Amino acid sequence: DFMDLPPEILTLTIKSHQKYLCTKDKNGNLAPYFIFANNINVENNSKIISDNEKVLRARLNDAKFFIDEDNKVEFSKRTDFLKHIIFHEKLDSLYDKILRVNVMNKFMSIWFPHCDITILEEISLLYKNDLTTKAVAEFPELQGFIGSYYCKKSCINNKISLAIAEQYMPVGAKGLLPITNHGQLLAISDKLDTICGLFLVNQRPTSSKDPLAIRRMAIGI
Repeated sequence: DFMDLPPEILTLTIKSHQKYLCTKDKNGNLAPYFIFANNINVENNSKIISDNEKVLRARLNDAKFFIDEDNKVEFSKRTDFLKHIIFHEKLDSLYDKILRVNVMNKFMSIWFPHCDITILEEISLLYKNDLTTKAVAEFPELQGFIGSYYCKKSCINNKISLAIAEQYMPVGAKGLLPITNHGQLLAISDKLDTICGLFLVNQRPTSSKDPLAIRRMAIGI
């Protein structure tokens, strides 16, 4: 019943929240099974199994509820909600940020081959929309992936959904890099806007502190 959920939500719930092991079928797709380890000798294994199934089912029901609630609002209609989310007290809202990134995307597209200006404009107006969803509120680690999933569900251009999934890459020194042209451009523009904005309002990293991860973003670029 839960296999229609985004695979990222399934694996995060099974692996990170419950500490279970995920399983895959012979084609590499997630299978509807999980494995857990039990270090207590019990006479009734079936009770242990059913209890763990019950816990995971409750977790996944919650996730499904959030997804269903989010789907009541068309993903593209969420852009205006960003006006009510502050990006930084001196840098205005997330809506203001996406407008800045939109301008930067168009300017930067000169150096990125095969980047369509029209698609870039659509990406700019959609790529932060998942921050207004219940799913991201519950699974903040999946920012970007949730937006990509909702784009696919709304039959939005696949190039847009792929770019949205890649916007935060790389997430660490050994993290994956964006592979699509639009994703590479978006990831750089978004990081540049954040870095430049924070420097302009004197939120610079010091030799010992970097709470806003400015260095990580610069290294990512």
